[in-house]
Amino acid sequence: MTNSIKQTRQSARLIAKNAESPTKNGSTMTKSTKPSANTTSLVAKSIPRIKILAIQQNRRDAEALNLPFYQTTYRVLVDGRFIKYFPSLPLGDWNQAHYSKNPIEGDPYCVKASNLPLQAIENIWHPVQIDLLDFKLGHTFHFGTMLAASSRFDSNDILKTAEFPVDVHIFEDESDIYEKLQGDQVAPQFLGHVTEHGRDVGMILEYIENGHYATIEDLTLCQQVLAKLHKLHLLHGDVHKYQFIIRGGRAFLIDFATARHCGDSKLLEEEFQSLEKQLLDDSGFGRPDSYLDCYNDDDDNDDSSKLSLTSSEKADFEAWRDRGFPALTLYS
Repeated sequence: MTNSIKQTRQSARLIAKNAESPTKNGSTMTKSTKPSANTTSLVAKSIPRIKILAIQQNRRDAEALNLPFYQTTYRVLVDGRFIKYFPSLPLGDWNQAHYSKNPIEGDPYCVKASNLPLQAIENIWHPVQIDLLDFKLGHTFHFGTMLAASSRFDSNDILKTAEFPVDVHIFEDESDIYEKLQGDQVAPQFLGHVTEHGRDVGMILEYIENGHYATIEDLTLCQQVLAKLHKLHLLHGDVHKYQFIIRGGRAFLIDFATARHCGDSKLLEEEFQSLEKQLLDDSGFGRPDSYLDCYNDDDDNDDSSKLSLTSSEKADFEAWRDRGFPALTLYS
């Protein structure tokens, strides 16, 4: 995923986190845009968790009054702290709804609901297709990329999906790159396409477990795999230390969202020559968000090269996979 897209999404989520929240007396106050030290990591990097607590609806009245929506209210818990209420949902067969605020009463209402064709990945080159709802989701690396399990595979794998239709083209380009890389031992194995109601929205990739992100000691391995990519006339476009996973004496190159065909030998050589400098960079630029980033602010225990899950995280995820989610959880 490109840095600009990732930064935009992070900013949007941070703004949402800093939105007005209720005080004890029922009024509102705006959270500081500079959270305290013990909450900075959680606010900036975690994904808001939305849990449905109750649903109130009256379909009979909606149909009797010929209303275009259920008289429905969703009572939800946000991040385990705030209880909020969502408005009515439209009736009928739709996949997009537009809401506005009633200028008199101030309540949100559905202006229009429609069933329109959504963007999809068109090049279905791999024989395996798995529905998104067949996966159990775990550790999130960054938005749209997470650890997942399905009954189709025995292992935990990497799920990459477009969160919104506008993002589909990013994953389509990356899928095309993986097609070109099949059998060249450059990247993790492409295991199949991911679908949402029949349309292709992403991919499932091999998870390189028990590996570590590259350091300067891994320069030769990284040069070897990058040279293989360039031999195919492909420019990665975003080379840094967190794009290389080292395991068993081999480097795997990941994240081809910015990769493209390139016939310019000068550009390929510039990317190759930049590798050593990137592996020496200790700024943390490009590091994916991780489970520990969200819930542990102890910098002394931080290990920037760590990739695999801890034993407790693995236990939690295995329990998730075996019994499913204990309650409906939506990620926004």
